[in-house]
Amino acid sequence: DLPSLADYNKQSSDMIKLITAFRALPMNTIIIAHAEMPQNEEDTVKPLVTGKNFGPFLEGAMDLLGYMYIEADSEGQPVRKLLTKGTGKVRAKNRGETLPITIANPNLTEIFKTMES
Repeated sequence: DLPSLADYNKQSSDMIKLITAFRALPMNTIIIAHAEMPQNEEDTVKPLVTGKNFGPFLEGAMDLLGYMYIEADSEGQPVRKLLTKGTGKVRAKNRGETLPITIANPNLTEIFKTMES
């Protein structure tokens, strides 16, 4: 059987409750999602999640919504970069703006130290 609209609505509602419960815990929570790439000029890169209401909720619930990509350095070597502030084409945010806009070779230990300072 294919999922119905009611199934998707229940799944979104359950996920919102789950994320809310994780946010209430006295620890950091990391959620990883694939990127939903734009289908046209008006769309932005955003987390790929199911449910019309869940995506905006997830983005709002996070203290850090980053977009990781790979870019070549001046010698042509790949460098992983984390975008922490949104652009016109990519959704990202850094609540409190304690992090630089782009972090080369991001490391969670350093990110947490910077966000807590």
